Amino acid sequence: MFTLETKVPMDSPPVEPEPESKPKAPQRFTYASGSRPLEGYQIKRGVGRGGFGEVYFAVSDAGKEVALKLIRRNLDVELRGVTQCLNLKHQNLVALYDIRSDEHDDRWVVMEYVSGESLEDAIDRHPTGMPIELAMSWFTGIAAGVAYLHDHGIVHRDLKPANIFIDQGFIDQGVVKIGDYGLSKFISCSRRSGQTESVGTVHYMAPEIANGRYGKEIDTYALGIILYEMLTGHVPFEGESVGEVLMKHLTAEPDLSVLDEPYRELVRSAMTKDPDTRIQSVAEMLNRLPGALPGELASAGGSPSPHTNPHTNPHTATPTPSRTNEEPILAGLREGWREAEHRFHNSGYHPIAKAFLSVVAILLLLFSAEAWVPMLFVMGFSYLVYRAVRA
Repeated sequence: MFTLETKVPMDSPPVEPEPESKPKAPQRFTYASGSRPLEGYQIKRGVGRGGFGEVYFAVSDAGKEVALKLIRRNLDVELRGVTQCLNLKHQNLVALYDIRSDEHDDRWVVMEYVSGESLEDAIDRHPTGMPIELAMSWFTGIAAGVAYLHDHGIVHRDLKPANIFIDQGFIDQGVVKIGDYGLSKFISCSRRSGQTESVGTVHYMAPEIANGRYGKEIDTYALGIILYEMLTGHVPFEGESVGEVLMKHLTAEPDLSVLDEPYRELVRSAMTKDPDTRIQSVAEMLNRLPGALPGELASAGGSPSPHTNPHTNPHTATPTPSRTNEEPILAGLREGWREAEHRFHNSGYHPIAKAFLSVVAILLLLFSAEAWVPMLFVMGFSYLVYRAVRA
């Protein structure tokens, strides 16, 4: 049911994951600094590697800093997941720019490079818990990014501090950005991403995953654990093995006495064993977040308060672009256009073929104008009547 993979040298027998306090061995990468495996980009250094492949920090010929992810395994699954996420734009998500092929037909994902540390590293610097104001500022951004994914039908499935990064290029406290939301997931027993080839971690795993249930509630559960860890410096459930930690997720209750009173009920509601009685949306979680900032905490669907901390990203309290009051026909047309554009750009056709199809489509529209212009006029008039009635 679970895939457990631990990275060990090829000439060594399987061993238990090393203690977290032991230094990690240097990682070996396929491409050295200065290599140009992908046209238009020069690699500067390797950043990370695992079962999915390798990640490099690179610079484009135009001078843009990017991260290049070389996909080595489960190519079809990985590409399908990444392709679904290419059009997602949110400041709390690591942006995915493109999927490219090199001369060896290896596939690369071109993505935003975040220069700051991971949330995991930040938590390690605060072994007894982060300052409340900092934790709330970052957690609000994390929740905003997850809510945006959910609103677009995507469940992250691997939320953990190692997949969340702090971009220090914006403001003093930094802006949090969630990564790895387009890749397939595997399960590992180590919280330290450098000790395993897989990208899933049992410490943040909702109980229902054991039964093959992967709804958005598993992200809510993981958010509860991340909030707990940010405030205390440790995860609620530890163990010597995957089975022990899983059993605690299934049967044990987290020790909430280590949390300040305002946060206990929120974490309890997020970590409820039954997904049907758990907090049902990240927006609700944000609305119930107590004392996040010195000023008012903006609701998930509203505008930021004018009293919001100046170091806080002004949009992090709004998980998605505010569309709840948007006219539904325009919203549907916009989403339909984006979906069509996304499918066209990622269809795999040669650029010349795409240009030819575009020209043919334009010519068809021109030559059939007598048919569709009157129809468009009728539709426009009907829409104006509809808007007048709706108002």
